[in-house]
Amino acid sequence: MSAINLMNSVFPDNFILTIEYDGSAYYGWGIQNDVPTVQGEFARIFNKLFTEYKWSAAGRTDRGVHARGQKVSVSTDLRIPEKKLVSVLNDHLPDAVRIRRVDFPGSYIDIRRSATFRTYRFFMDDAAGFSPFKRLYRTYVDFNKVDWNLFESLSRYFLGEHDFTNYSSNNPAVSNHVRKISAFDLQVRRRTCVAEITANGFLYNMVRRIMGTLLSAASGAMSPLFLEELLDSKEEMRNKTIVADPYGLYLWEVGY
Repeated sequence: MSAINLMNSVFPDNFILTIEYDGSAYYGWGIQNDVPTVQGEFARIFNKLFTEYKWSAAGRTDRGVHARGQKVSVSTDLRIPEKKLVSVLNDHLPDAVRIRRVDFPGSYIDIRRSATFRTYRFFMDDAAGFSPFKRLYRTYVDFNKVDWNLFESLSRYFLGEHDFTNYSSNNPAVSNHVRKISAFDLQVRRRTCVAEITANGFLYNMVRRIMGTLLSAASGAMSPLFLEELLDSKEEMRNKTIVADPYGLYLWEVGY
Protein backbone atom coordinates (compact mmCIF):
# COMPACT_ATOMS: atom_id res chain seq x y z
CA MET A 1 0.00 0.00 0.00
CA SER A 2 1.38 3.42 -0.87
CA ALA A 3 1.81 6.04 1.82
CA ILE A 4 -1.01 8.51 2.35
CA ASN A 5 -0.93 11.86 4.12
CA LEU A 6 -4.19 11.95 6.13
CA MET A 7 -4.45 15.22 8.04
CA ASN A 8 -7.64 14.28 9.96
CA SER A 9 -6.59 10.80 11.01
CA VAL A 10 -5.38 9.72 14.45
CA PHE A 11 -2.33 7.46 14.74
CA PRO A 12 -0.70 5.85 17.80
CA ASP A 13 2.78 7.38 17.50
CA ASN A 14 3.50 11.09 17.62
CA PHE A 15 6.83 12.87 17.48
CA ILE A 16 8.41 16.25 16.79
CA LEU A 17 11.62 16.53 14.79
CA THR A 18 14.11 19.35 15.15
CA ILE A 19 15.82 19.64 11.79
CA GLU A 20 18.64 21.58 10.15
CA TYR A 21 19.57 21.94 6.51
CA ASP A 22 21.75 23.67 4.00
CA GLY A 23 19.22 25.70 2.06
CA SER A 24 21.60 26.49 -0.79
CA ALA A 25 20.81 23.06 -2.22
CA TYR A 26 17.04 23.68 -2.32
CA TYR A 27 14.30 25.90 -3.71
CA GLY A 28 13.00 26.52 -0.20
CA TRP A 29 10.90 24.38 2.13
CA GLY A 30 7.59 23.98 0.28
CA ILE A 31 7.11 21.29 -2.35
CA GLN A 32 7.32 22.52 -5.94
CA ASN A 33 7.16 20.67 -9.23
CA ASP A 34 10.44 19.57 -10.81
CA VAL A 35 12.80 21.29 -8.34
CA PRO A 36 14.36 20.00 -5.09
CA THR A 37 12.79 21.23 -1.84
CA VAL A 38 13.32 20.27 1.79
CA GLN A 39 9.69 19.32 2.28
CA GLY A 40 10.01 17.14 -0.79
CA GLU A 41 12.89 15.24 0.83
CA PHE A 42 10.81 14.52 3.93
CA ALA A 43 7.74 13.55 1.92
CA ARG A 44 9.90 11.11 -0.01
CA ILE A 45 11.20 9.30 3.07
CA PHE A 46 7.88 9.44 4.95
CA ASN A 47 6.14 7.87 1.96
CA LYS A 48 8.79 5.18 1.94
CA LEU A 49 8.80 4.41 5.67
CA PHE A 50 5.20 5.03 6.78
CA THR A 51 1.99 3.56 5.40
CA GLU A 52 -0.13 6.48 6.60
CA TYR A 53 0.76 9.70 8.38
CA LYS A 54 -0.08 13.33 8.98
CA TRP A 55 2.42 16.11 9.57
CA SER A 56 3.00 19.84 9.80
CA ALA A 57 6.00 22.17 9.84
CA ALA A 58 6.68 25.49 11.57
CA GLY A 59 8.44 27.87 9.22
CA ARG A 60 8.54 27.94 5.43
CA THR A 61 11.97 29.03 4.28
CA ASP A 62 12.48 30.27 0.74
CA ARG A 63 15.20 29.45 -1.76
CA GLY A 64 18.71 29.64 -0.34
CA VAL A 65 17.62 30.14 3.29
CA HIS A 66 19.03 27.71 5.86
CA ALA A 67 17.62 26.20 9.04
CA ARG A 68 19.21 25.30 12.33
CA GLY A 69 16.14 24.55 14.46
CA GLN A 70 13.02 24.09 12.34
CA LYS A 71 10.29 21.88 13.80
CA VAL A 72 8.29 19.16 12.03
CA SER A 73 5.52 17.25 13.81
CA VAL A 74 4.41 13.80 12.66
CA SER A 75 1.68 11.35 13.61
CA THR A 76 1.86 7.80 12.25
CA ASP A 77 2.01 4.10 13.07
CA LEU A 78 5.75 4.19 13.59
CA ARG A 79 6.90 0.55 13.48
CA ILE A 80 10.44 1.78 14.12
CA PRO A 81 11.98 1.63 17.63
CA GLU A 82 11.97 5.13 19.10
CA LYS A 83 15.69 4.95 19.92
CA LYS A 84 16.49 4.24 16.28
CA LEU A 85 14.16 6.80 14.69
CA VAL A 86 16.72 9.59 14.24
CA SER A 87 19.37 7.31 12.76
CA VAL A 88 16.88 5.59 10.42
CA LEU A 89 15.52 8.90 9.11
CA ASN A 90 18.98 10.42 8.73
CA ASP A 91 20.14 7.36 6.82
CA HIS A 92 17.46 8.09 4.23
CA LEU A 93 18.04 11.85 4.05
CA PRO A 94 20.69 13.55 1.88
CA ASP A 95 23.73 15.02 3.59
CA ALA A 96 22.35 18.56 3.25
CA VAL A 97 19.50 17.72 5.65
CA ARG A 98 19.87 16.36 9.19
CA ILE A 99 17.57 15.62 12.11
CA ARG A 100 19.14 17.01 15.28
CA ARG A 101 16.72 15.53 17.80
CA VAL A 102 13.30 13.94 18.26
CA ASP A 103 10.73 14.50 21.01
CA PHE A 104 7.69 12.38 21.79
CA PRO A 105 4.87 14.59 23.17
CA GLY A 106 2.35 11.77 23.58
CA SER A 107 -0.33 13.24 21.31
CA TYR A 108 -0.19 14.93 17.95
CA ILE A 109 0.76 18.61 17.94
CA ASP A 110 0.09 20.64 14.82
CA ILE A 111 3.38 22.48 15.12
CA ARG A 112 2.52 25.14 12.54
CA ARG A 113 -0.45 26.31 14.58
CA SER A 114 1.02 25.53 18.02
CA ALA A 115 4.34 27.33 17.60
CA THR A 116 4.48 30.35 19.93
CA PHE A 117 7.56 31.97 18.41
CA ARG A 118 10.07 31.69 15.60
CA THR A 119 13.58 33.12 15.64
CA TYR A 120 15.73 33.93 12.63
CA ARG A 121 19.39 34.89 12.58
CA PHE A 122 20.90 36.88 9.75
CA PHE A 123 24.69 36.62 9.41
CA MET A 124 26.55 39.44 7.67
CA ASP A 125 30.28 39.60 6.98
CA ASP A 126 32.40 42.51 5.77
CA ALA A 127 32.74 42.43 1.99
CA ALA A 128 36.44 43.20 2.43
CA GLY A 129 36.87 39.67 3.76
CA PHE A 130 34.81 37.91 1.09
CA SER A 131 35.38 34.17 1.04
CA PRO A 132 34.19 31.92 -1.80
CA PHE A 133 33.77 29.14 0.77
CA LYS A 134 31.25 31.15 2.80
CA ARG A 135 29.40 32.93 -0.01
CA LEU A 136 26.31 30.70 0.33
CA TYR A 137 26.19 31.04 4.13
CA ARG A 138 26.79 34.75 4.72
CA THR A 139 25.49 37.97 3.23
CA TYR A 140 28.43 40.25 2.41
CA VAL A 141 28.12 43.94 3.25
CA ASP A 142 30.54 46.86 2.94
CA PHE A 143 30.94 47.61 6.65
CA ASN A 144 32.51 50.99 5.87
CA LYS A 145 29.17 52.17 4.50
CA VAL A 146 26.91 50.92 7.30
CA ASP A 147 26.18 52.91 10.45
CA TRP A 148 25.52 50.02 12.82
CA ASN A 149 24.35 52.31 15.61
CA LEU A 150 21.72 53.71 13.26
CA PHE A 151 20.82 50.19 12.12
CA GLU A 152 20.22 49.15 15.74
CA SER A 153 18.23 52.29 16.48
CA LEU A 154 16.02 51.86 13.41
CA SER A 155 15.42 48.18 14.20
CA ARG A 156 13.37 49.27 17.23
CA TYR A 157 10.67 50.58 14.89
CA PHE A 158 9.76 46.99 14.14
CA LEU A 159 9.23 45.89 17.74
CA GLY A 160 5.65 45.19 18.76
CA GLU A 161 2.59 44.46 16.65
CA HIS A 162 2.41 45.93 13.14
CA ASP A 163 0.88 45.32 9.74
CA PHE A 164 3.86 44.07 7.74
CA THR A 165 2.20 44.21 4.31
CA ASN A 166 4.98 46.37 2.88
CA TYR A 167 7.65 44.18 4.43
CA SER A 168 6.43 40.97 2.84
CA SER A 169 6.05 39.58 -0.65
CA ASN A 170 2.58 39.17 -2.11
CA ASN A 171 0.84 35.92 -1.19
CA PRO A 172 -2.85 35.74 -2.21
CA ALA A 173 -3.43 32.96 0.34
CA VAL A 174 -2.59 35.32 3.23
CA SER A 175 -5.16 37.91 4.32
CA ASN A 176 -3.78 38.86 7.74
CA HIS A 177 -0.43 40.66 7.62
CA VAL A 178 -0.28 41.59 11.31
CA ARG A 179 2.60 40.03 13.22
CA LYS A 180 4.25 40.79 16.56
CA ILE A 181 8.03 41.08 16.83
CA SER A 182 9.09 40.50 20.44
CA ALA A 183 12.87 40.85 20.11
CA PHE A 184 15.36 42.34 17.67
CA ASP A 185 19.01 42.10 18.70
CA LEU A 186 22.26 43.04 16.97
CA GLN A 187 25.80 41.85 17.68
CA VAL A 188 28.57 43.59 15.78
CA ARG A 189 32.20 42.52 15.83
CA ARG A 190 35.11 43.67 13.72
CA ARG A 191 34.24 41.87 10.49
CA THR A 192 30.95 40.17 11.25
CA CYS A 193 27.45 41.09 12.39
CA VAL A 194 24.55 38.90 13.52
CA ALA A 195 20.98 40.21 13.67
CA GLU A 196 18.45 38.07 15.55
CA ILE A 197 14.72 38.62 15.22
CA THR A 198 11.92 36.81 17.08
CA ALA A 199 8.20 37.01 16.31
CA ASN A 200 4.99 35.05 16.73
CA GLY A 201 5.11 34.42 13.00
CA PHE A 202 6.64 35.67 9.76
CA LEU A 203 5.28 36.44 6.32
CA TYR A 204 6.91 35.41 3.06
CA ASN A 205 10.19 37.34 2.63
CA MET A 206 9.42 39.39 5.75
CA VAL A 207 12.82 38.97 7.41
CA ARG A 208 14.73 39.56 4.18
CA ARG A 209 12.74 42.72 3.43
CA ILE A 210 13.27 44.06 6.95
CA MET A 211 17.02 43.36 6.82
CA GLY A 212 17.51 44.70 3.30
CA THR A 213 15.60 47.90 4.02
CA LEU A 214 17.44 48.45 7.32
CA LEU A 215 20.78 48.04 5.56
CA SER A 216 19.70 50.51 2.89
CA ALA A 217 18.68 53.12 5.48
CA ALA A 218 21.74 52.55 7.67
CA SER A 219 24.04 53.02 4.67
CA GLY A 220 22.43 56.30 3.60
CA ALA A 221 20.63 55.00 0.52
CA MET A 222 17.18 55.53 2.08
CA SER A 223 15.78 58.07 4.49
CA PRO A 224 15.29 56.59 7.99
CA LEU A 225 11.93 58.36 8.12
CA PHE A 226 10.83 56.60 4.95
CA LEU A 227 11.65 53.24 6.53
CA GLU A 228 9.18 54.02 9.32
CA GLU A 229 6.63 55.35 6.81
CA LEU A 230 6.74 52.05 4.94
CA LEU A 231 5.86 50.25 8.16
CA ASP A 232 2.94 52.48 9.14
CA SER A 233 1.53 53.29 5.70
CA LYS A 234 -1.89 51.96 4.68
CA GLU A 235 -0.80 52.31 1.06
CA GLU A 236 0.81 49.23 -0.49
CA MET A 237 4.44 50.06 -1.25
CA ARG A 238 6.10 46.65 -1.29
CA ASN A 239 8.23 47.71 -4.23
CA LYS A 240 9.92 50.34 -2.05
CA THR A 241 11.37 47.85 0.42
CA ILE A 242 14.67 46.10 -0.29
CA VAL A 243 14.98 42.30 -0.25
CA ALA A 244 18.27 41.12 1.27
CA ASP A 245 20.11 38.10 -0.12
CA PRO A 246 18.99 34.77 1.39
CA TYR A 247 22.45 33.33 1.98
CA GLY A 248 23.02 34.62 5.51
CA LEU A 249 19.53 33.84 6.79
CA TYR A 250 18.84 30.93 9.13
CA LEU A 251 15.63 29.74 10.77
CA TRP A 252 17.28 29.38 14.15
CA GLU A 253 14.64 28.26 16.63
CA VAL A 254 10.95 27.44 16.95
CA GLY A 255 9.20 27.39 20.32
CA TYR A 256 5.90 25.78 21.21
